[in-house]
Amino acid sequence: MKKLIYIVFVYATIGTITISCGDSKKKETEEITIEDKELPAEERAEKALYDEVMAIHDDVMPQMDNMMKLKGELQVKLDMAREKEEATEETLRALEAGIKKLEEADEAMMQWMRDFEGQDNVEDHEQVMNYYTTQKAEIEKVRKMMLSAMKNARHQLQSIE
Repeated sequence: MKKLIYIVFVYATIGTITISCGDSKKKETEEITIEDKELPAEERAEKALYDEVMAIHDDVMPQMDNMMKLKGELQVKLDMAREKEEATEETLRALEAGIKKLEEADEAMMQWMRDFEGQDNVEDHEQVMNYYTTQKAEIEKVRKMMLSAMKNARHQLQSIE
């Protein structure tokens, strides 16, 4: 009976937290929407483009951990292949190239983050829009680079096993 009460209590607590978090998120979204309507059209456009840039960044940023895991797995395969001296030069070069692609993608993301600057203090609308448009293209290139390097690494790991 105590276990049943405990289980009901836990589920009720989780439900309450979920509902209250959802409500605050809804209120936050409504506030942002209301605030956005109060902004001049140019500022809304700037904010929308900035949000697009950040959405791409936020989508790929969590992939950084996956990239480092894949790099580690490739490095282990490379080290094992060198120790056993069973791998061909082609396999060794492919593993090294896979690691290098992951490192380059990682550095590209780090460089983009170092270089990116919000344009809150820039008055020229056209300049802000050009900057965010350029940054959107840059973060898209980083995204493609990361996804390509990870796909390549996964393929290498599958082909070696």
